[in-house]
Amino acid sequence: MGVPAQDTPHRLAPDPALEYNVSPYVAKHSGEPIFWRSLEPESFELARTLGRPVLISSGYLSCYWCHRMAKDSFADPDLAEYVNTHFVPVVMDREVHVEEDRSLQDFMQETRGISGWPATVILTPEGYPVFGYAYTDPTSMRTSLAEFIEAWSRSPSVLSDSARADSERRRNDRSSRDMPVEGLRTLDLLLGFLEQTNAASDPEFGGFGSAAKFPFVPQMAALVELSALNPDPGVMTFIAATLDAMLDSAIVDPIEGGVFRYSETRSWDTPHFEQMLYSQALVGRLFLRASAVLASDRYRDAGFRVLDHMARSFRLENGWYASSLSSVSEDGIDGGYYLWTPEELREVLGPDWKEKVDDRLPGRAAILAAPASGANGVRSALLERRTSRERIRDDKPVLGWNGLVLSAMAYGAALDSRFVRYAEELARQAMLETRDLAAPVVAGDGGKEMSTLESYVQVAGGLIDWWQLSGDRDVLERVRDLLAESLSRFRENGRWMEARALLPEAGMARIAIADRQISSPSGEWYRLAAMLLAVDPGMADPLRRTVEEMEAVQSRLMREEAFYHATFILARLMRSMAERS
Repeated sequence: MGVPAQDTPHRLAPDPALEYNVSPYVAKHSGEPIFWRSLEPESFELARTLGRPVLISSGYLSCYWCHRMAKDSFADPDLAEYVNTHFVPVVMDREVHVEEDRSLQDFMQETRGISGWPATVILTPEGYPVFGYAYTDPTSMRTSLAEFIEAWSRSPSVLSDSARADSERRRNDRSSRDMPVEGLRTLDLLLGFLEQTNAASDPEFGGFGSAAKFPFVPQMAALVELSALNPDPGVMTFIAATLDAMLDSAIVDPIEGGVFRYSETRSWDTPHFEQMLYSQALVGRLFLRASAVLASDRYRDAGFRVLDHMARSFRLENGWYASSLSSVSEDGIDGGYYLWTPEELREVLGPDWKEKVDDRLPGRAAILAAPASGANGVRSALLERRTSRERIRDDKPVLGWNGLVLSAMAYGAALDSRFVRYAEELARQAMLETRDLAAPVVAGDGGKEMSTLESYVQVAGGLIDWWQLSGDRDVLERVRDLLAESLSRFRENGRWMEARALLPEAGMARIAIADRQISSPSGEWYRLAAMLLAVDPGMADPLRRTVEEMEAVQSRLMREEAFYHATFILARLMRSMAERS
């Protein structure tokens, strides 16, 4: 790619294709004074042609600080002029370029001790990271970029070589920790998981950790399933304490039932107000499964509210589900859609409104109102008024996350028939989308070469849950074919790749991929393949060799960090028990 005709030696020109990007977050940046480009090979070709470093920024539409960075810094004319003159600026959606974002987050964590969004990183023209920024005001960023450009202008080759060497060291360090281990017993892995969950558990507020609180669904789901197999009073008490704390706190919207991504505090009372589709699907299903194991109507009702919320607020007209609801309201207030002033509550509920609601955000001016015990009609009255407000939604349908929704809807449909139509519709959509065995990151995206292991296994997981409800043999065969196709795309020499990534520090091959807030794609692949082998060994025979490889050789990290391998450990336990029975 040559330099566009509109360019001068000192300044780029806007990219007119940006506003048509598959990501609404990326498209929104098309009107900014920084002349952003999308994350494509051509962007780096342009950087190499011009001899300029790349300034890449990763974020997503529902993120509060991404909105702030765009408004406060990227819209600043002086900063924009400097960036356009000295860099090739690239903006990307972390929900689309998952593996590239992960590499940037790892770099930020290692070099700055922080991670999160937006992550804005200086890269060499070859794509090696040099320095990263979290939220930064325009003056500070302009000064810092100028210091870098001064050093770059003196010795670009020295900086490039140093960045490459640092990148290779980080990759080697990560690879050296992910060493193969043979002969690990399932019982040893299980005991390691239980010991580490016990050490990480918070006896006072439930959940895991002593700072920010995430739902940690893979770990919680594993504890629920272990309780179904062998009820342990201590474990079941912890599960109930955690789920009750979530439902009684600010991390679950008390009106519509939606789940916020996480809380900044140990006590679950300072939510990040963005709602991710995967959070709704995973937590909703967790509530429903826990309701069966712990015999709790409260958890069942909470799970149903989450599923109803997805159908009402996330479902698109074409049957897919949007990726997220923004934390930022139309007037730029964090959580503005969910919060109330005393005057608004008085208007909706009357002068005795304080007797009718509990405030889930005590000590703050704005109120996150929950219906008080015994107060009738409060939820419906607040919902009616709240839904008249504008809410920003990212309508990009992430295929894998829609697979998670399908799993949740199929599970809900087995309990209540009102969810059958949503599950059936989504299963039909997923079957059509994957008919050529491509699983693009974004459903309906023409660029089907851009995919991830996560996309394959999540949609396969949704389909197998639908098969358990429908008994459709074609669905089961599609699951088998998707798992087999994912092997050819993402597994080499006994290791998994999460994606074919564009950045050189991304796309590392691993023996086992860790659980994050979403289950490990390699662990999920094993679970699904094991299920197929149990259902129909002949049909699933193409998957057998990989299943046996994964059972024979694990990563040493699976033993050292068993907490983050709950998905595989539970699946291995279930398969071992089935083999013995």
